[in-house]
Amino acid sequence: METIRESNKFGKWTIFLYLVVAVLSVSCSKDDDGNNSDSRIQLGQLSLDLEGDCNHSSGVVGTDLKITIPYSGTKDDVISRLLVKLSPSSDPTDDLSFNYNGLPLTDGSGTLSWDGCWRFGNNDWFDFELRIETADGTISSPAVIRVNRPNGAN
Repeated sequence: METIRESNKFGKWTIFLYLVVAVLSVSCSKDDDGNNSDSRIQLGQLSLDLEGDCNHSSGVVGTDLKITIPYSGTKDDVISRLLVKLSPSSDPTDDLSFNYNGLPLTDGSGTLSWDGCWRFGNNDWFDFELRIETADGTISSPAVIRVNRPNGAN
């Protein structure tokens, strides 16, 4: 009587293919996480000034926010855009971009100011994640600040 033996060739190849797929799927570059913490341009601790009420483009009164953005690591750079990820407490996250055509950055380090008239609507706070993008495409590290709804704000 002859015993039928199952070949292990298919099983070994299947395991090998799974390992290859697993290795390839976990391999990634440093830029894949979008953090840019290794960017040569680093943003520092953001600060906030609430400058009172303002006339919002929607026709109602808003809150005038001024965010100061310290940066370092610049050399002959010109800012092209301010990239903003806006995360409200109760609304979906929104990615915004504000163009700055040809604003030179101070070599070494400096600060930028960004003003905006914001309505809080149904939100108790906003998280602003800011990055600067230069004319040559360099994107800074991110910096985040939470802006809590001031008393009486719309």
